[in-house]
Amino acid sequence: WSSDVCSSDLSRRGGGRVLAFPMFGAAVWLVWVLAEQTGSAGVMALLSVAAALAFALFVARWGRVWLAIGAVALVVTGAFVWRPLVGVPAQSVLVSEAWSPERVAELQGEGRGVFVNFTAAWCVTCKVNEATSLATPRVAQAFAEANVAYLVGDWTNRDETIAAELAAHGRAGVPLYLFYPADGRAPVVLPQMLSQDLILQTIQGETE
Repeated sequence: WSSDVCSSDLSRRGGGRVLAFPMFGAAVWLVWVLAEQTGSAGVMALLSVAAALAFALFVARWGRVWLAIGAVALVVTGAFVWRPLVGVPAQSVLVSEAWSPERVAELQGEGRGVFVNFTAAWCVTCKVNEATSLATPRVAQAFAEANVAYLVGDWTNRDETIAAELAAHGRAGVPLYLFYPADGRAPVVLPQMLSQDLILQTIQGETE
């Protein structure tokens, strides 16, 4: 009799676990739908929120202080990613062109300053800098007023030409930020962590 009870109990437990797989399948399908609607940015936003939620739930059992820390982490994450998560496209305030040495030389020949952003989709520092310091109305206005061109070197899938440019400035990877003055002088190398004030000072200092 006891063996029959144990078998029945195990069967119920196994049945309950099996029912979890349709839920997993539904979750996979919903993520696919989100990807179709919002692209990779939406999926990245969802994963970020999920990671922040998991962190908050994990540390909540350690006390009120950790509960507050987890809640703050979740709120901050949500503040950064809510737009792509609900399908709202981020406002593009900076018009960019693809980077190439030839394009830099051409723009300098026209008497224009050039700001180059070597970045990659997997570079967290790059994305933080772009969200907080580069893609802002204040910086976009300064670029427009100084007639500064904005070029982007995308190193997501690697590129020998970009790798050579990074090595020429003592870098093995991204981010790398360069500002080429309009008079053709050598570029100014900016720090890996940007701020709006730093970008504006660099541009205004070279164009005044």
